[in-house]
Amino acid sequence: MTSVVVLGIAVWFLGPRWLQPRLVCADRNLELGVIIGHRDVRLREIPIKNTGWGTLRLRYLTSTCGCASVTDLTSEIKPGATGSIVLKVDPSAVNEGVHHQQVLLGTNDPDNKLFPIEVTWRSEAREDVLVSPSSVKLSVSESDIRASRPSASGLITIIDAGSGQLKVTNVTTSPGITSNLNEIRYECIRCDRGGIRHAFRIEYTLDPSSPLGNLNGWLKIETNHPDRPLITIPLDYEIKPNVRLEPQTITYTDNDVAAARYIEIISDDAARSKRMSITVTSDSSWIDASVDQSLNNRIKVKVRTDMVTASPDPTHFLKGNVRLRFGQSDLGEMVVPVLVPAYQIASDAVREKGGDSQRK
Repeated sequence: MTSVVVLGIAVWFLGPRWLQPRLVCADRNLELGVIIGHRDVRLREIPIKNTGWGTLRLRYLTSTCGCASVTDLTSEIKPGATGSIVLKVDPSAVNEGVHHQQVLLGTNDPDNKLFPIEVTWRSEAREDVLVSPSSVKLSVSESDIRASRPSASGLITIIDAGSGQLKVTNVTTSPGITSNLNEIRYECIRCDRGGIRHAFRIEYTLDPSSPLGNLNGWLKIETNHPDRPLITIPLDYEIKPNVRLEPQTITYTDNDVAAARYIEIISDDAARSKRMSITVTSDSSWIDASVDQSLNNRIKVKVRTDMVTASPDPTHFLKGNVRLRFGQSDLGEMVVPVLVPAYQIASDAVREKGGDSQRK
């Protein structure tokens, strides 16, 4: 009986205010951290509790920016119950940088008729699909190609650094290249929201029968990413023949300018060595170059000191090239640079023709 009397006195003293709702929200200042990319939409559910004696009514009024809004809410919350609102942040509507926005709710709580919720985040335009390498440009020897050695293969890695939902749906290759796709799941510690991420390893191999020369191929990788539905990786390889020249550059020293030098043509293919047909030229008149008669796979190089003018400058070098063209079309042309210290050419061995020196 006493409690009823006390309650009656309280109702008489406080009036209708005693029966009003009371809004309590612990998350009215939200920090969302870093949002990467313009498609990383965030949804955050915010609990709203009614600690009053009347039914709490909520409605979404407005926000300071279209990038933040309320997509769902509990319109009525009974006394003692807890409802929620769902806050959406869409980074596509803002630029990079730190953003402070406000979402405004209307309520029937007399102390919170307008209830603002502050939200802060930093937008970054970092790629959420990482591809490495984005292109390949390499040289590989004919022997490595034929034996399918590691240098005739490669690896492309695609990492999901965003939502964690990335999938590679298909991989196609240009002719002469085969591929194999493997998926790896890993815990992304450095990602903004952590969690499991996907990485994809695409191993590719050049066809062992690929012809010599330039191979301009590609990998085309299809994904479920809205911004990167197709990733194309150029694969540019130069397949070099099993023929090498020794030395690769001829550099004369102080005392042997008049001496003959030799270029050895070395091939790992014994059959090719026997049938090799070579044409030798030089792009400088002061270089004599010819196939050595005693050994077909050797080139004799001699400097014609009578075709140049000696230089007093010890840093001055004559520069020319010996060019070797092979009868086999797949070998193409190979070039050996020739460097001669012009200051070392004795002046009594020098003869200018028509005043036109061949200094280069």
